[in-house]
Amino acid sequence: MLSDERRVMEVVTKQLVWSVPLGLLILDANKRVNEMPVDWTEVVRVKGRTYHLAVQRDSDGGEYTVQCRELPAAIEQGRTATEAVSNGRDAIESVLEFLRRRSGGTEAARVATR
Repeated sequence: MLSDERRVMEVVTKQLVWSVPLGLLILDANKRVNEMPVDWTEVVRVKGRTYHLAVQRDSDGGEYTVQCRELPAAIEQGRTATEAVSNGRDAIESVLEFLRRRSGGTEAARVATR
């Protein structure tokens, strides 16, 4: 039985610390992930219409590039795939706004429905 207050505090406050050497496993996993080809199509909705963003990861820097198939002028980049898709959505909105202003509203509607 623990009757000494100091001894009780030692038992209560002791912590076990485990150390597992994961460094090489993490480096190997990162290398394998970076070597994987990453090309896919992301479907996004902008202003009530559906667009397709072709997503590609740059082989050297690991950044992502997206290009809208329906609006080829809508090209963007991002440090992550999520950021690139978000930037691509903004690029689509910018291109649609440009087309709307340039043609009085008819061109953007025609291009967006292709």
